[in-house]
Amino acid sequence: MTSLDIEYMYCCMDKNLLLKNTDNANEVKAMLNDFGNKLKKKVDKELPNLSSEELNAISTLLNEHSLVISKIDKGNTVVVMNKFDYLVKAKEILDDKRAFKNLNHNITDKRENEFIKFLLQLKKNKMINPEEYKLMRPDTGSRTPEVYFLTNFIFNNEHYAQINSVSMGSHLAPILAHLYMSELEENINNFIGKKPSIFSRYVDAIFMIFHGAQREIELFVKFMNNLEPSIKFTLEMQKDNKLPFLDVMIERNNMELITYVYRKPTDTGLYLRWTSNQPRNYKTNLIKCLCTRAKRKCSSD
Repeated sequence: MTSLDIEYMYCCMDKNLLLKNTDNANEVKAMLNDFGNKLKKKVDKELPNLSSEELNAISTLLNEHSLVISKIDKGNTVVVMNKFDYLVKAKEILDDKRAFKNLNHNITDKRENEFIKFLLQLKKNKMINPEEYKLMRPDTGSRTPEVYFLTNFIFNNEHYAQINSVSMGSHLAPILAHLYMSELEENINNFIGKKPSIFSRYVDAIFMIFHGAQREIELFVKFMNNLEPSIKFTLEMQKDNKLPFLDVMIERNNMELITYVYRKPTDTGLYLRWTSNQPRNYKTNLIKCLCTRAKRKCSSD
């Protein structure tokens, strides 16, 4: 039963003054039974999101402890991996001493206390007011995350700290990445070779128009890759006069650039089912969002 169904039932009862008269118990009961029967017929007509075979397959996979099932970082794709291979790859990443440090104890409480002391000092110096302090102060006894991409975390029963770059999922990550890249790209003026005629960046994705030989482009990318050891740029050239940038496909047609929506090969095309038990505005807004996206990204109808 959805909230809309309940609201409809309430309105029907209120309209008939059934909720304002305690003597109408039998009539209320009859209306509830009638409403329940109609709702059951409605539910029976709706198709389930998954077939029984798919549900059984998912149940089997979940009970297979030699596998790891997880969503990828971007998109709606779910991957199924061999657990041993997953642990080996994760260990390979965590063994990078430039990015991670293995700890012999949990530092979550220590960092939490240090942060609280810092906030208290700010409040004492009247740099923040009591309400701001209360808002920013973390709850004591925070649990250490059991994932491998946060500042300090537990993976495979071992404690780690991330000592380089910004943790994935952090709300500050896009802002800090933008600030860092803004400073980094100022070094382009120090490049003595041929530079791109157009250089546009969105966070860490860069779109360039370069008039020159491929060797000159490669020299420029090599220069960019030498600016910061932990940041490496990859180069993707146009193919058949087409080049994807974020979710836009840019096509060169003589002296004109044509744009339209681009979907990565890993895109599953999965969206919210219309018959799913979600508020109606979620579904209508999804359609509006897709239409708005197409209108903004496409250069023509």
